[in-house]
Amino acid sequence: VQNLLQLFNIPQIGYSATSRDLSAKNYYKYFLRVVPSDFYQAKVMIDLFTSLNWTYVSVIYTD
Repeated sequence: VQNLLQLFNIPQIGYSATSRDLSAKNYYKYFLRVVPSDFYQAKVMIDLFTSLNWTYVSVIYTD
């Protein structure tokens, strides 16, 4: 969608798009997001685990 919208200088706001690729401003000039990319979310989690001296983390989820 962004490829079409940027032809007309129309901004697009992504409320749940977390792909790091969308941060490339040279390709997505009019794309704005309201959530951080997956890269930054992972970085914060790793920083938190490191600061708490955790060496093992388990993930629990339901499908």
